[in-house]
Amino acid sequence: MSELFEACHSHMSPENFFSACHDSCDPAAVCASLQSYARSCSQLGVCIHWRNYTSLCNIKCSEDKIFLPCGPSEPPTCRDGHMQSSISVLTEGCFCPENTTLFSKESGICVPKCGCIDPSGTLREFDEHFEYKCEDCICEKARQSVICKPKKCPDVNPENCTEPGFMLVNVTDPSDPCCSKQVCKLDCAVSMCPNGSCTPGSCIYNASDSTRHVLKNGEKYNYKCETVTCREINGSFVTVKTNTECPYLSSEDCGPGFEYVKKEGECCGSCTQDACVYNAPDNTTSTLKDGEVHSYTCETVTCHELNGLFVTERSITECPSLSSLNCGPGFEYVKKESECCETCTQVACIYDAPDNTRHVLKDGEEYKYKCETVTCRQMNGSFVTVKTDTECPYLSSQDCGPGFEYVKKEGECCGSCTQNACIYDAPDNTTRSLKDGEVHSYTCETVTCHQINGSFITEKTKSECHYLSSQDCEPGFEYVKKEGECCGSCTQDACVYDAPNNTRQTLTDGEVHSYTCETVTCHELNGLFVTEKIKTECPYSSSQDCGPGFEYVKKDGECCGTCTQVACVYDAPDNTRHVLKDGEEYNFKCMNATCLKRNGTFMTIESVKQCPPFNPDDCVNGTEQSDKDGCCRICELNNCVLKKNLTRLHVNDCTSIKDVEVTSCTGHCDDGSMYSMEENIMKHSCSCCQEEKTSSREVTLKCANSTEILHNYMYIESCTCTPPKCEEDTGKKLQ
Repeated sequence: MSELFEACHSHMSPENFFSACHDSCDPAAVCASLQSYARSCSQLGVCIHWRNYTSLCNIKCSEDKIFLPCGPSEPPTCRDGHMQSSISVLTEGCFCPENTTLFSKESGICVPKCGCIDPSGTLREFDEHFEYKCEDCICEKARQSVICKPKKCPDVNPENCTEPGFMLVNVTDPSDPCCSKQVCKLDCAVSMCPNGSCTPGSCIYNASDSTRHVLKNGEKYNYKCETVTCREINGSFVTVKTNTECPYLSSEDCGPGFEYVKKEGECCGSCTQDACVYNAPDNTTSTLKDGEVHSYTCETVTCHELNGLFVTERSITECPSLSSLNCGPGFEYVKKESECCETCTQVACIYDAPDNTRHVLKDGEEYKYKCETVTCRQMNGSFVTVKTDTECPYLSSQDCGPGFEYVKKEGECCGSCTQNACIYDAPDNTTRSLKDGEVHSYTCETVTCHQINGSFITEKTKSECHYLSSQDCEPGFEYVKKEGECCGSCTQDACVYDAPNNTRQTLTDGEVHSYTCETVTCHELNGLFVTEKIKTECPYSSSQDCGPGFEYVKKDGECCGTCTQVACVYDAPDNTRHVLKDGEEYNFKCMNATCLKRNGTFMTIESVKQCPPFNPDDCVNGTEQSDKDGCCRICELNNCVLKKNLTRLHVNDCTSIKDVEVTSCTGHCDDGSMYSMEENIMKHSCSCCQEEKTSSREVTLKCANSTEILHNYMYIESCTCTPPKCEEDTGKKLQ
């Protein structure tokens, strides 16, 4: 047997482990037996670096960890804080190097300093402020996590944009890509042939590569990331530019194992694979470089690059065919949840007693031998034997009280105090011991000692007194016995007060006690003790005494309660007050108020609704109304329509006998202005809402002289917008 484990042989016999190892030719079984014996030795305080002496059982750790044969089974982490375990159980495995700490059990990452890990995987120090994807973030020490809020952008100051053909456009601010600003840009739908000139029936486009192109209506010209299209708009030919939208802009748009590559001269780049992508058994996706090897439960994964393709090679771990018979006493062959193969796992304690006997003890089981007790404890998956020596309460007769002597029987661990006389506490506050048959006489009492069946009994003959000591007196009274008297009496020497907590208290003269809602003072008046009580007055007695949004709360054990805020109190613009719960809203016209509770504080956040432009002239009569919030005015827009009215017709001094239906045309028609580049002038077009079809109708009029006449008037049957009439404004010809 190797001398490598010699230091452990005196603590645990290697016979069973050696037999299991010797009977198998499988390297995995050999490693399992060596590992089981080394683990048992480490639990007994003997650490052995055995893996350095064999090439069959090496363990490979990740790049950020090192292998230790005797490390803590529960390594300290940043998340433990001051709650680290005081129980140290050793085990072998991969651990963080010196001057680094495990961030958390779940992450498995070693860090030089504790803090937070942001969404990109970067370590942040506590209270560090940083920006991530247009959010302001901080690593909070109290929560030990990253808290992010949307970044606040400065208010946008709109530019003056009144030139014809230009409009305000929101664009990304180059100085701050997370914010936007407004710039004045040429509107391609109105501008005439930007970067070119117009010719009848086609566009001429001067490209950025110093070439000129004549494009017909609908024809396109592509150059790198730009497409130019010729379009006819209101009789004029204009060029419209559009930029190519690339699906990938950087490696952040690519998936794991891919990087963004853009070749020279190309408009858009593409995502090219640069690593193997592997879906691990723990439901995580890992990327491996060429030649990189990762080990998982029951599986080893290797990445290979073959002719530009990345291939993942998987090797499955083969487990040996063993059983608990191959394990030593107190061990069973089991498979743990996080391990691939079954191993010999300790399930009980092994104790070698001083009488050269071996005992297998389960968790909580005890073994006693003379003055020693051995208890088996399972701590963090490891089994530890705890030895306790029996402490004897008596070591000699000096440790025994009066009337007792120390006796220790053969074979016992501890001796005991055995009574050998009667014990009597005399009235003169002395303790006396009396032998069997001995008699003593005291004031009001005669004492005799008797030994009956090995027990010593004190027979007392007393005068019967009502009170024998202050214990016989009520609280606030003391026992007073005058010299020479056999019996004493109880005399009051304090106030007696039944407190609200159902306890009886005694107070001396002038003593003051404060209780819940009550203050008590003791006074002695002419030999009598009187208790004075003063009640506490509370400012609030119920929620009715509290203001809106507050409720009365009284904690257990307190005298008075307080008014605690439970909602927001919002004074609306309509001079009304509203109590809003957390998350509740109140809307009044253009104003929205929301109640939010943050860190135990209630706050009201107001926001104002912005209304779109509104012109009553564009509305159908009778359709003007407020929107559902009552904030903005809206209506149903009308065009050129026929409007009917009933009225009495008046012609000179004659009036129609009855109401006459009169019609009219009302509404809006298209009009506008447009600049002609060919004629270098502004052209205006207008269209009027007027009658399309009319008819003549007859009506009877009654005149002032009581005569009746017939009168014809024009009745509009239908309305329409007249064809646009264009006028040239030569006075505004551009120079």
